[in-house]
Order: sequence, then structure tokens, then C-alpha cells
Amino acid sequence: MTSQARFSVRLFGEFQLDGADAPLFNANSPRLQALLACLVLHRDAPQTRQQLAVLFWPDSSQAQARNALRQLLFQLRKTWPEADQFVHADAQTVRWLPDAALDLDVAQFQSALAAAARASRHGDAGAEEELLTHAADLYRGDLLANCYDEWIHPEREKLREQCIAALARLGQLSEDRRDYAKALKYTQQLQRLDPCREPTCLALMRLHALNHDHASAIRVYQSCVETLARELGVLPGEPMREAYARLAGQAASMQRQRPRDGMLPMIGRHGEWRRLLEVWQRTQLGDKQFVLILGEAGIGKSRLAEELLVHLSEQGITAAHSRAYAAEGQLAFAPVTGWLRSPGLSGAIGKLDRLWLTEVARLLPELLTRQSGLSPPSPLTEYWQRQRFFEALARAVLAQGGPLLLLLDDLQWCDGETLEWLRFLMRFDVAARLMVVATARPEEIMPLHAANRLLDALRRDDQFIEISLGTLDAAETAKIAAHILDRPLADAEATRLFEESEGNPLFAVEMMRARSVTMPVGDAQGGMASKLPPKVYTIISNRLAQLPPGAREIVGVAAIIGRAFTTDILAQASDLGEQALAGALDELWQRRIVRQTDGGGLAFDFSHDKIRDVAYAEVSPLQRRRLHLRVARALEQASGDAPDAASAQIASHYEQAGQPAQAAAFYRRAAGVAQSVYAYDEAIALLTRGLVQADRIADPQERASQSLALQLDLAPPIRIARGWAAPNWRRRCDARWN
Repeated sequence: MTSQARFSVRLFGEFQLDGADAPLFNANSPRLQALLACLVLHRDAPQTRQQLAVLFWPDSSQAQARNALRQLLFQLRKTWPEADQFVHADAQTVRWLPDAALDLDVAQFQSALAAAARASRHGDAGAEEELLTHAADLYRGDLLANCYDEWIHPEREKLREQCIAALARLGQLSEDRRDYAKALKYTQQLQRLDPCREPTCLALMRLHALNHDHASAIRVYQSCVETLARELGVLPGEPMREAYARLAGQAASMQRQRPRDGMLPMIGRHGEWRRLLEVWQRTQLGDKQFVLILGEAGIGKSRLAEELLVHLSEQGITAAHSRAYAAEGQLAFAPVTGWLRSPGLSGAIGKLDRLWLTEVARLLPELLTRQSGLSPPSPLTEYWQRQRFFEALARAVLAQGGPLLLLLDDLQWCDGETLEWLRFLMRFDVAARLMVVATARPEEIMPLHAANRLLDALRRDDQFIEISLGTLDAAETAKIAAHILDRPLADAEATRLFEESEGNPLFAVEMMRARSVTMPVGDAQGGMASKLPPKVYTIISNRLAQLPPGAREIVGVAAIIGRAFTTDILAQASDLGEQALAGALDELWQRRIVRQTDGGGLAFDFSHDKIRDVAYAEVSPLQRRRLHLRVARALEQASGDAPDAASAQIASHYEQAGQPAQAAAFYRRAAGVAQSVYAYDEAIALLTRGLVQADRIADPQERASQSLALQLDLAPPIRIARGWAAPNWRRRCDARWN
């Protein structure tokens, strides 16, 4: 064979054989196309004439079948003069020559899949996606779609399943990158291959919802119902019906959606994101999981967790967000209260029996007015009653009945009672589809921190997943800056930004928002900001310095109040009038120094606690005392005749204001609130702080009176929580009164 034309054979979809240097092969005979397809697909070995005769004419006699094969081979040579360069036939066998110059789409398809599998094993997602895309493009339809012979069905089904797997993987890779439009394209191709495949319909519903097109998601369900009824005579399974109910409910109640408007796109974190999604899938099988995202301040822990919350909320899945604060005097179970008051959970609490509602009312007193005839909770007399209280809270959180995500920011500041209840929740109701995601700074969780008991117990029960976040690389840091500035950075700018921010997303964001990449580095001075890196302190301080005078004054007052604050307290604690205050708050909101919270238009918090730390540190010590006193009085006045709920916060402000008598009195009231929800350790801590303040009272008679009252209040919680054998407490009592 001195010269051989090169041909290409297409078997996916309609049969086609042509060559660049040869006439087009024009065979309209389906039988002739099927023969060539069979020879090409089995080109690794010769086929006997007997085998081919039986395959193609199974209902004919042996002699008739062999004669039909001879006629078909004659027709092949007549239709395609170059056939002898590719097909060899003798008296016994027929085969496609192995060294024939041929490009076969099926072979290219299988080669691309094999190369993609190797790329996947090496962790090269980019190469894997490129190869899978090439394979999907080659699959233009089912193998030899016009052939109805029995022999081709196994080959056709095998290749179809391979294409289905490739398209499913392409959709997953695109979804992992949060490229939902491309994931939709691949999943729609997948549905065209197998319209009755329910996992594909589920994926389409999810992707349309994530692409903010809930109407299309609902149409996918309706189309699936019709297809399954027509083709199989069945209804969709429970997972699809449940997903449809969630999406329909979300369309009817848009308050469950969380807009992305105030969120920067999440840059990087692809591996961590895939890990979160994998854990979420585990929880859907009833395997409750607790995920702890660890990293330094500003590294993006909350951003990653919030991305998951938005991702699930847009699919109609119930998700609730709460946080713990570093502010002293935090009320026990505050994160749990935040979850229960969230829109996703509050509506289902009313389904509980009155026995459980009464217990939940200890944290949600508003239930007593909303539920007619509900009795107030009875006084607590025994420590064992906490079991019923814990169960009531667990039932309230799980009352909505479907999959649930609970997000808790800043676990390192969480009170001990909430940590104990979380352990109870993870053991309660083995069938619950629950995932708890918490964020924490590892340097804050010391060996004796109460959170370690929870985490150790979860590890023993195989319910704990830890995800540690590192810094971003230079390219990812530059992408963050490009989103802030709405333009790509020059190479020199990107290099300078990465050197200054060291890949910390918060630092990069703050530098860009301050409109400067070349700020001088100063020293952080005093207060909570003393632990900040000097570079970050300077960046945030310069950003605050750019505020107008009114906003600059208000940000300091807000920092005195705490991470979260309301406009009413801010107005009473500041010297600005109503109009000036509104203008200053609007300025802070527009510059993203503060943000509105779920409490509505009158509630705000700082967009990051480090901004609050710097704002607090830059208030002079004398001014701090004055403002703490004004805040304490404002909180006391706002609470009216029932300041118990805010008593710990009021006590802390009086302490910072240098008013020990008032501080001791409110610490005592706060301890009573803690005891009412079985938070005995919290009560002991509050009473101990009250004793410290009582010792600072100048008037001897008042000092003695306050100290005695606090000591008497301290005895019951110590007896319940630690027993009478508390030598350190007894020695302190003896030393105080001897």
C-alpha cells in the first residue's frame, strides 16, 4: 500500500464517512452502514463470516445469511472503491485493517475520557474539564442512531452511560466554581440524553434556583412529572417532591431569600467549598455533622460560611445565622435565641406542644403574648430540669422538619451553656438532616476553653469536620482588588497589594476601600486594638480618618456600645440631633463601616469586629468613661421597668464607666437571669464580677451591704453546679468575713 487516503468515521448520531483526499462515501443503505460500524468497533480482532451472518440476519438460515453477507461485501466495494485499503475479507473472516489511516469519533471519545480520568487522579481540574468538554462535544447523538439491530444495543448503552457520567462531572465541576450558567448547559444536555432520570431533574431545579430563576426550576419539576407519568406511569420520588415544596414555598415567601447585593464574590477556596458541599450531602442521609472553619481574623471564614448559607437558601432550604460576641456580659443562650428568632425557624415554633412552648418561652418571652393561654414557665428548682429545657430548644430548632443549616460565627466567644446545648442537639433525633457550621479563630480556643469539650465529644462520635483557611495567593488577592476598584490591577499594583496584605482578604479589601495601596505603617495603641497587626490598624484607622466629622464622632460612640447597636441607644449616647445622626449613619452604611441587621432599619452592627476595635481604641480614655456611663443609662432607660434582659450589658458599661455600685447591682440582676435558664456557671461568673465591683465602692456601709447580698446569691449556684466541696470559694468567704 504505497499511498493511502485518510478517512474519518462518525458513528455518533448519523453515520458519516469521508476523507480529505478521497471522494465522499455515499452509502444510504442502513445495513451497509451497520456493517462498517461493526467492523470499526471490533477492529482489534477479525470477525468470522459465521459471526457476522448470525448478527445481521438472525432469523435467516445459515446459507441465506452467508449469501446475504457476500452480497453486502460486494455492495461495499462497489459503493466505496477505496474499501480494500480498510477492509480485508477472505473465505473465513472479515476485518477492519488495524493499520488503516482512520479517525474514529468513538475512539477519540474514549481516549478523551481516559485522559480526563488521569487528570482527575492528579488533581488537575482544569485539564479534566477541558478533556471532558471535548468528549461531550464528540457525542453528537446515540451510537448509529438509525440502526436497530440487537448487537448494537449494549455498545450504544455503554457509550451513552459514559457520556452521562462525563456531563454529570462537567456540571459538578462548573457548580463547584459557582458557574451556574455553564453547569445548567451541561445538565440540560444530560437531560436530553435521559429525560426520565430524576437526579438530573433535581440538579436542574437546584441550578435554576441558584441562577435566581425560580420559575424555571418549578417548570422543570412540572415537566418531569409529565414525562414520568407518560413514559413510566409513576410519580416523582420523595426528594423531588420535597425540593419542589421548598422552592414553591420560597417563591411565596421572598423573605427567606438572602440577597447577594452586599457580598463580594468569593475568590478562591475551591477545595474548601467542595468539602462543604460534600459534608452537606452527607447530612441529607441523616448523618448530622458539625463543621468548624478555622483561620485568623479577616481570612474569610464568615465569607465562606455565608456563601453556603446563600447557596442553600436560594434552593429553599432552611438556614439560620447567629453569632457570639466578644462584648462582656453576654447573656447565656444568645446564639440559640438568635436562631429561634430567625425567619426560617420562628414560623414553625408554634407547631410545638404547649409543654415545650412554655420552656422555649424562657428565651422567647414574646411567645406568652402570641400564644393565647400559654402559661409562663415555672421557677426552676432542680438542676435536672435542664434536660427538659434542652429538649424543648432542640424541638423548636428542628420543628420545620426539613434539611437545616445552622451557622454560628465566632465560636470562640460562645457561652458555655450554648456549647453544652449544641452537644445535646447533635445527639438528639438521629434522623434529623442537620449541619452546623461554626467559625472560630484558633488562637482564641486555648486548651482549657469550653469549646474543646464540645469538639472532643463530636470527634468521638464522628460528627466533626475541621476546615482550616490559609491566605490567598497573589492572583486571588488581585481579583479581590479588581472587584473593589471595578478594574484590573496593573502588575506592579498587584504585587504591592499582595506584599502589603500578605494574602489576607480583609486586609486587601480594607486597603482598596481606603483607596490606597501605599499607606504608612504605624503602631496600634491601647485597648482592644493593641493585638492588631500595626499594618492593619493603620489601614483601618486611615479609613476611619476619611469620615466626615459627624460620622467620625458616631462611629466612636457606636464602638462604645458594642459590635451591635440600635439607633435609639446611639441617639441617647451621642450629642448629635436626629437629622445629623441619620446623616452620619447613612454615611457609615454607604462606606460599609456598618450594616443593617435582621432587626430591621433601626438595628446595625459593624461590618467587621476589627473596625469596631480600632474605632474603640481611638476614643480617649476620659471620653470612654463618659460614653460608657451614657450608654449604661440609655440602656437602663430603654429597658424601662424590666431591664433584666440587658442587665449584664448595663453592668459591663457601668463597670467601664467607673461606677462600681451600679455595676455590682446589675451584675447581681444578670446572675438571676442566668440562673433562670440553668446557666449556673454564667451566674457564678457574673456574681464574682459583681463582688470585685462591690469591693471598689467607697462608702463602707454600702460596700458591706452589696458584698453580703452577692455572697448570699453566690451560694446556691455554686452548690448546684459544683457542690459544697468548693474550697476556693469557701476560703474566699472566710477571708472576706474574718
